[in-house]
Amino acid sequence: MELSLIIPIYNTGRWLIECLDSAAAAVKGIDAEVLLIDDGSIDNSGDMAKQYAENTPGFFYYRKENGGLSSARNYGISLAKGKYLAFLDSDDKVAGWIYRDMLYMAEKNQTPLTICNVTRYNERGGTPVSPQYQKAFSSPPMATTSIRQDPNLVFDTAVWNKLILRSFWDEHDLSFPEGRVYEDGPVSFRLHWYSDRVSVIHSFGYFYRIRDGEFLSITQRTDLLKNLQDKLDMERNVLIFLRDKRDDPATDELLITLQKRVVCMAIESTLLSLYLMDRASQELFISLIGTFLKEEITPEALDKMSLYHQTKYKLLVSGDREGLLQLMNHKRLAWRTMPVIELGDKPMLVLPVEIYKKSMTPAAKELQDDIPLTRITDIRKDDEALNIDLTVYQPRINVAPGSDRRIEAFLYCEFTGRKIALDTTPMPSPELTKEKGTMVCQDDFRVYEYNYDGAGLAVKISLADLSELDTSGRWFLGISFDTSISSGERLLRSIAPDAKKYILTELADLNPGKKGTGKTVKAGFDQRESFFFTVS
Repeated sequence: MELSLIIPIYNTGRWLIECLDSAAAAVKGIDAEVLLIDDGSIDNSGDMAKQYAENTPGFFYYRKENGGLSSARNYGISLAKGKYLAFLDSDDKVAGWIYRDMLYMAEKNQTPLTICNVTRYNERGGTPVSPQYQKAFSSPPMATTSIRQDPNLVFDTAVWNKLILRSFWDEHDLSFPEGRVYEDGPVSFRLHWYSDRVSVIHSFGYFYRIRDGEFLSITQRTDLLKNLQDKLDMERNVLIFLRDKRDDPATDELLITLQKRVVCMAIESTLLSLYLMDRASQELFISLIGTFLKEEITPEALDKMSLYHQTKYKLLVSGDREGLLQLMNHKRLAWRTMPVIELGDKPMLVLPVEIYKKSMTPAAKELQDDIPLTRITDIRKDDEALNIDLTVYQPRINVAPGSDRRIEAFLYCEFTGRKIALDTTPMPSPELTKEKGTMVCQDDFRVYEYNYDGAGLAVKISLADLSELDTSGRWFLGISFDTSISSGERLLRSIAPDAKKYILTELADLNPGKKGTGKTVKAGFDQRESFFFTVS
């Protein structure tokens, strides 16, 4: 048997059928078992799951006493017969290709761990960006890598976007810590640490539900004291594990990245919940977090962080509740509109002195995690080529025509890691300046103007080149960039409405190139508007 998919279930009747239907589609054609572990549900989830298993080949229902998510997963693992393990939470869903493609990559590359990208979605049908997974997949795309080669995989903290070789799981005696929430972190880190190579699928295969209102999941309840204690314990668990590996040359850099993740992301959602608490609870949470940071975060790691996070650290460690609330309120309401001005040839971010104790700071460090915004604005096909117009810019950073920056485009094959450089020509984009160039600072309500006239890019993909693409996986359009703020590579993830319509109506079957090749090339885009080609 190829795959054991384990789905713990507890009081998720509202979303369960959508989850199970997505699982059924995803294992179609695979030698798989889907283990439905009812963790003592007290709503109709158990009955729904049992009936679904009775009517669906390959689905099996088991009921156990309530013990929590980790207990249900561990129980499912004890029953599993597959060569590979995968996990799906019963309020989430997966893409139809996820397990087929992950199995292909795992077998092709002989990797014990395979991961795919993650997107969030909410009850209103929105797909808000996950900053954590944006960071986890922010390094130049590669078909295989490892946490030693790509420390940003520290931000890949969940287990449900993974395919895990069962013998590898057993070899390292892995299990989920029971009685805790945020249990994925220690397990996910160990999976990455022990894996010499990891197969990476950059497509969004896992859809993580953001529940609303009264239906918040347990991990969304960041205002609960036990949740904070568990979160800090799980983060400490990973830090202690890594500090015990000092003989590994990758440890120092990973420790820095891990501490940045803790300060910049892990505690951020908890801090946002301070507004829901009374003063006594706020002071308790601040004291617990401050003590943790003082014990676990080193000066070397803190020095790599932005001024915002350094200020947050100092306020937490000193227990300055009023100063912290002022900082968080400014971040929530005004941070994205604080102006960037050019001082000589260096972009500087202007700051309120009463909060940051200085009036400005280098924008390159403060905006270090801001990747360029990209958008396909137009797409046209002629007899020889596909012509794509893009804009590539970073908000608040001027891009006049002739600016000293490097932007190049490429096609990236998800299964092989192959990249093909594309013809790229700068082009004017005055419409972007007109649309996005005016900003009102929400701190002092002054108006600032930015020049994005040089943010345009014309990309040409010859039909002859398309005819030469191999049939392995999806081919994504990506860019490499080197600007005054940041450098790196990313896949394009935004398409203008008219361009989307053109893709759907005119590029469904390109039939490029030479007769007799027998290839069909189709263009498309996914839920996050990533543009790609498939070849068959």
